[in-house]
Amino acid sequence: MTAERQRPAATFRAIRRIGRGLIVLLVLLSPLGGAKAETAPVILTISGKIDAGKYPDGARFDRAALLALGSQALTTETHFTRGPQKFEGIRLSTLLDAVGADGSILAATALDGYSVELPIEDAKRFGVFLALTWNGVAMKVRNKGPVWIIYPISEHPEVNDEIYSARSVWQLKTLTVK
Repeated sequence: MTAERQRPAATFRAIRRIGRGLIVLLVLLSPLGGAKAETAPVILTISGKIDAGKYPDGARFDRAALLALGSQALTTETHFTRGPQKFEGIRLSTLLDAVGADGSILAATALDGYSVELPIEDAKRFGVFLALTWNGVAMKVRNKGPVWIIYPISEHPEVNDEIYSARSVWQLKTLTVK
């Protein structure tokens, strides 16, 4: 066999090995090949006096998981905007029921470290809302998101004061049930 005939055969074998390697790489990187599919980011964590059997390390929710609890719409004035605004999200009481909250106080903490306590009673009494969408736009950190505690002033004018304004945490990150 001449050197000219051996060179194409060696080249062919090398190409075949590279092709097999690419196939293995593609399979490993595909979701079916064992690589984990990307998960949505956690935007809200709840800890403290919640159902420890169901949430031993606290409850963590991404946007879709929160909305899956029962997405609702709310149109209301807020302490920080002019005129009625339309929000989509969930009632705080719905979330507290879902995690089995068993306390009387909620410590709400924002991404920037701002923290305030609010009575859990407010959730049902005033229909406190966790907004995820504002006027049809998913809330981002730059516009008070991803989660904003809203006291519905239009439904309950009595919450239009500084006490409730301080409890209207935007960029909400964690809730601790006490």
